[in-house]
Amino acid sequence: MYEGEVVNGMRNGFGMFKCSTQPVSYVGHWCQGKRHGKGSIYYNQEGTSWYEGDWVYNIKKGWGIRCYKSGNIYEGQWEDNMRHGEGKMRWLTTNEEYTGSWERGVQNGFGTHTWFLKRIPNSQYPLRNEYIGEFVNGCRHGHGKFYYASGAMYAGEWVSNKKHGMGRLTFKNGRVYEGPFFNDHIAQFPDLEVEFISYLDLPVDDAQIDRQRKSSDSAGWAGQKGMTASLQALLVFLEPPTPATVCSRPGLSLGCLLCEILLLILFSQVQFKCTFLQGAAALGFLFTLVQFSQRYLLIA
Repeated sequence: MYEGEVVNGMRNGFGMFKCSTQPVSYVGHWCQGKRHGKGSIYYNQEGTSWYEGDWVYNIKKGWGIRCYKSGNIYEGQWEDNMRHGEGKMRWLTTNEEYTGSWERGVQNGFGTHTWFLKRIPNSQYPLRNEYIGEFVNGCRHGHGKFYYASGAMYAGEWVSNKKHGMGRLTFKNGRVYEGPFFNDHIAQFPDLEVEFISYLDLPVDDAQIDRQRKSSDSAGWAGQKGMTASLQALLVFLEPPTPATVCSRPGLSLGCLLCEILLLILFSQVQFKCTFLQGAAALGFLFTLVQFSQRYLLIA
């Protein structure tokens, strides 16, 4: 059913069309029987799925807003019925937001992608992880900066959403690693997750801990052995300086070093289970930790 202007028997000018077979309706401008100019189309009776913006002969082209049934919404440029150009997308279902360049429906070019985690108590600002940099085919690819909610930050090269190439990782405690990354890992520690090194820098909720515990249970002794190797690699990364290099780090103090040891102990309490086989691995870790603390006391 159509109500509006007609020229030579065709919809032309402003009018409203409602489909008799589908819950689709359009209100806006027409040209030679096609949607052309400014107009709004609704794809369901509830009015939760719609597009409002520019049309060129039935094609979304120009600037427009698209609200999806899920509640996700895009506002920006369109080309050939696809997000193309500069635009902003908000995923309400996953609490994410992207502002930047699009190409044929996907993130491509330079942009900012934000993952909102939770709101800080007594603050209007939520915790967030945020990436600012280059995208290729919807992935972090090229050069970019990733700001973790904890305050840690990575700046460097990315390949298919992974840290890969030269980069600089700054932890919340001020420590800095600068060098090569490989497949989302620090190249010098190929078996050590970056997130594991910065475990106390990154937000970890109870659900994440439960998933880690379940993963550890299913991995069994082999997984526990791998975790022990990772802990040893972490101790190497946090190894205290030799007497020859102490003078180059004037901020080093016994209190800071003992705090790091205590934090490692806390981390081991979260990750390890008191089973017989895993207990053996834990003893090995504690023995290494004792040696580690003795070396600190000698230097102090």
